[in-house]
Amino acid sequence: MTTPQDRLRSLKWGFELLDAVRLDARLDSTVRARAFDLLQAYPYLQLVTALRSGGALNLPADFQRGVGETRKFLGELRSDPQAPEDLKQHALYTQRHFPTPESLGWILLPGAERLIKDWIELPDTPTA
Repeated sequence: MTTPQDRLRSLKWGFELLDAVRLDARLDSTVRARAFDLLQAYPYLQLVTALRSGGALNLPADFQRGVGETRKFLGELRSDPQAPEDLKQHALYTQRHFPTPESLGWILLPGAERLIKDWIELPDTPTA
């Protein structure tokens, strides 16, 4: 079962993976450029915190699309024969609990403060 903490951890790892792919010279420039583009529409911690403090009820649609596109990209990266194994493993661990765009609304609901705090304190590296 996927918990909210699992989803938040996956979001954090997704951001880190996109940034790693963007900088990885072993990958084709089109893959790196796509990772860069996805980062531009990715919900990051500061945005979620600002939306929560402003009373927003939903993440902006472009950020929801960014999550959906990143979810798709993770699957493509895992099946790319050119992708290095370490990135494929990172994608596997990240994708395991990666949220769907529709499942992100709870981040902004009352009572999610503890989960946001957990997001800040999550481990930096995915583990098996």
